[in-house]
Amino acid sequence: MHSIRTFSCLFFISLYSLQLNAQTCLSGDCYNGVGTYLFSDNAEYTGQWLNGVRTGVGCYDWADGSFYLGNFVSGKLEGYGIYLGNDEKETTLVGLFRDGKFSEAKDFGSSGCLIGNCYDGVGIYLWTNDDLYVGEWKSGIRTGYGRFDWADGDFYTGYFKDNLLDGRGFYSKKDGTEMDGYFEKNVFIRKAETETASQAFQSTPAIATKDASYVAYDNVCSLLNEVIKSYPDDFASVKGKTNDDYLALYNWHSSVGMEGGLEAGIYSSLKDKTLPALWYNTILAYTDVKQAMDKYDEIVANFSSCEAACGSMIIRTTSKANERYSTYFEPVSSGKDFKGLQVIIDLIYVDYDKSWEIELQVLNDVTF
Repeated sequence: MHSIRTFSCLFFISLYSLQLNAQTCLSGDCYNGVGTYLFSDNAEYTGQWLNGVRTGVGCYDWADGSFYLGNFVSGKLEGYGIYLGNDEKETTLVGLFRDGKFSEAKDFGSSGCLIGNCYDGVGIYLWTNDDLYVGEWKSGIRTGYGRFDWADGDFYTGYFKDNLLDGRGFYSKKDGTEMDGYFEKNVFIRKAETETASQAFQSTPAIATKDASYVAYDNVCSLLNEVIKSYPDDFASVKGKTNDDYLALYNWHSSVGMEGGLEAGIYSSLKDKTLPALWYNTILAYTDVKQAMDKYDEIVANFSSCEAACGSMIIRTTSKANERYSTYFEPVSSGKDFKGLQVIIDLIYVDYDKSWEIELQVLNDVTF
């Protein structure tokens, strides 16, 4: 995206037709919300949608490099906006648009909230260094879905929380580097994987590129047994490299996980940060809740029939709260070596990605 150029001349032109030749909603909500849509002609729009039509504040990029920042009504440029052309004259139109055409010049200033609501709503904000944000705001803070363009050419589309990249998103650097997946407090934590069961199991575990010793298991019983065996030694045999993706200290990659799993790691104890207390593996993500529930029930049933490394395990509790299903397993007789051991199989609704994730956990409930 260009930096905002100074308005120098006035034109009356009919802009490119913005027909909805749909290709795909890349992320966000492209029906009634804020989302990013890629069109069949490689144009891209990030902004507000109403009943599947561009209505509200947004940013439209044409494939030739021209773009528009401003208001839309029923898919057309309508209201205050800024058009920057990628032609020889670098056509710049700043002001009021009517029915897709430039109508009246208006200077928005050199920085600040240019268009929309940059406090509680959707707005376009330009910093004095030419960094630009188009998206949702809460109490004057970037929170929700949006697009951020840095003046140096990097850009990010996805979710924000408290002004930080947080949630599902796509980051592109000017050198061609891309990060497509999940962010947490400005840190890229894992790749995005496919959402259906068949596709997910065919994918390569994201963590495998982090640790050459990573071992992928094709069934839950074998995987959890391997982790349970490592439990008395503080997960020593399944602990991989220190996880540098996280800001917090004392987190590690796991050296084992489910084949096609999305993420596997080990967290430290809250009481003693040098002591590992939780192993986890996010193994699948679904957009369809029935499909997710069926797979979740299958995994719980399979593990219920396993003879675990610590002896027989039984279900202690099953709960549902706040779109989260949890099944807790404990050893029938918990000896000294396995004191505090729990195995948890979770099904969690991830709001920012509108998906259901299945996660396996082995933890020490005494030290965590």
